[in-house]
Amino acid sequence: MKQCPACRRAYTDETLNYCLDDGELLIYGPASFDPKTALLSSENMPDEAAAPNLDPASSGARRPHVLSSARTRLQVAVDDTQEPTGHTTALIRPHPTSSAEYIVGQIKLHRKRIAIGVVMILAAVAAVSFGGVQLYRSYLQSEQPKQWSAPLQTMKISRLTNSGKASQAVISPDGRYVVHVSSQDGQQHLRVRQVNTHSDVQIVPPSDVQYTGLTFSRDGDFIFYVVSDKNNPQPVLYQVPVLGGTARKLISNVGSAVTFSPDGKRLAFIRQFIEQGEEGLMVANADGTGEHRIAVRKFPNFFKSVSWSPDGQTIACGAGSHVPIYNSYVVEVPADGGPEKAISSQGWTYIGQVEWLHDGSGLIVAASEQASASFDSSQIWFLSRQDGEVRRITNDLNNYSGASLTADSSRLVTVQSETFSNIWLIPNGDYNRSAPVTQGVGKRDGKDGAVWTPDGRIVYVSKASGNNDIWIMNADGTGQSQLTSGAGVNTNPSVSPDGRFIVFTSTRDGAAHIWRMDIDGAHAKQLTSGSGENHAQLSPNGKWVVYTLFAGKPTLWRVSVEGGAPSPLSDRTLSAPALSPDGTMIAAVYRDEHTNSRARIAVMPFEGGEISKTFDVPHTAWGNLRWTPDGNALTYIATVGGVSNIWSQPVPGGAPKQLTEFKADQIFWFSWSGDGKQIVSSRGAETNDVVLVSNFR
Repeated sequence: MKQCPACRRAYTDETLNYCLDDGELLIYGPASFDPKTALLSSENMPDEAAAPNLDPASSGARRPHVLSSARTRLQVAVDDTQEPTGHTTALIRPHPTSSAEYIVGQIKLHRKRIAIGVVMILAAVAAVSFGGVQLYRSYLQSEQPKQWSAPLQTMKISRLTNSGKASQAVISPDGRYVVHVSSQDGQQHLRVRQVNTHSDVQIVPPSDVQYTGLTFSRDGDFIFYVVSDKNNPQPVLYQVPVLGGTARKLISNVGSAVTFSPDGKRLAFIRQFIEQGEEGLMVANADGTGEHRIAVRKFPNFFKSVSWSPDGQTIACGAGSHVPIYNSYVVEVPADGGPEKAISSQGWTYIGQVEWLHDGSGLIVAASEQASASFDSSQIWFLSRQDGEVRRITNDLNNYSGASLTADSSRLVTVQSETFSNIWLIPNGDYNRSAPVTQGVGKRDGKDGAVWTPDGRIVYVSKASGNNDIWIMNADGTGQSQLTSGAGVNTNPSVSPDGRFIVFTSTRDGAAHIWRMDIDGAHAKQLTSGSGENHAQLSPNGKWVVYTLFAGKPTLWRVSVEGGAPSPLSDRTLSAPALSPDGTMIAAVYRDEHTNSRARIAVMPFEGGEISKTFDVPHTAWGNLRWTPDGNALTYIATVGGVSNIWSQPVPGGAPKQLTEFKADQIFWFSWSGDGKQIVSSRGAETNDVVLVSNFR
């Protein structure tokens, strides 16, 4: 037995019932019942004597707002009858006749009491038809902040995969199939999943490749995917039947997932022209022929993702600029070429896929708020085309990458990421003796930074406060103290050799810049104010801060620890610097100027100038470059098949070697102690699974 939320009567799902809630008619029943038919069959019902009193005023019930409540209640009742099982019903008494006869009879008995409710329902429908929706919107805006209008049903998020190794996903136009990228032993492959039966099969086998875009054809028969590999890093567009078959190569140098015109005859994509310093919005026939450029953005501006509008007139693009600060937004470009136009003034730190709703009223956008300094805090948003207003669809601590809609925009799929991380110590480099210092989930301790102080304490980043902040604690985990609070997102700490200062990245003024504070968190001071800075490292003499500036491409700069004018160290594409213990050299992640080149380790003088040597890294997923305390080797994290270990590259030359042999989990960060006897690291896992989102409009 259940209870009606309005009158609290008990009910079952087998009978058809109604409830009169303050002049509003609520009809509930099994899936076979159509309340609209029942209402039409009762149009000639006579006046009858009133039945038992159902007026909620007699029980002191609060009178709701008639317009919004009547509209919502009627729609919920109609929608619920379409579900596989019945929902809320109000059981008045058993009746020998059929459910439809019973409810119609009861409606007749209470015509006088129901008349007001029916009139109100009809008035609400008429108001919506003749512009009443504006009145309804005004009411909502006066009662609550600008958020997604109160949904008729609760949004539902359903997990479609459980491997934790999905990275991209798209749903077919009819909603029957989902194709996603999955990882296996460091290789990627494509799988198709039937949504209703949960069957899941491989359509493209595992290979040492990187997928950068998936799209269903308009008819749902083919998958178009963009892929690159180590032998041919330039991304290539392929076509394969949705249930598997021979893949067909279509276009080279495709820098995004493609999008199709409404008739499916043309496609659009982004292409990078590295040598010219620009990105182009390209259009071609669906078979890959006849490609031409319809728009261009010159660095430091960029395109990110594309979606063809339902009317075929424009192509919406995720776009952005590296200056004056790193910022992303949405523009639209005429499909036949012409100047771009901003759809909204809303800006984001990071923007992923954009997708038009089927009626052209707006777009679904996967993006991170500007208050976030990282790309792993993306949520799903609705962006209105009419007024540029944005509203959240998801609002939680997970990360959502990508967004793909069914043809009727009733459901979408995305990849939901969850991360947990804790601080670990590795004594004397012996991974067999490693042990956690912090415990718990949700805090992500150390994921965005963990370093030693000269006196043996640990400065680290944690979300224990609900926000990325800088903390400090003893090496055994005691004495935890929060150093930043209520001041943007704070990451990537570095401690001065004398233990006096901490430099770090903060978004407290709206963009990512380098800041300095005392070791106890006092006297915060901004050191940079460019287009976006990160990866600050203090020099061994404590006088300089070397960092990455993002302005069209990442480059290395330095600034005095006391502040002042910064100066460039190189015009090469370099990022994530690490300073040698003697302060004479800088190592960094390096890419040459060739299109889609692989990242390598570069070493250059501290004073700047030309790169003196480079090292290849035998892994595609690596980072967090650090010198060993003796200065003889460069160490870094390499992740293969979701498992991370620390590797070492001798500076004089020679093959790299593996220092740890962990069999599970990822290493997000590590740092050597000054004496080289301990490593502080952050270890945990990141799970990525495909989820289906419904009832979000």
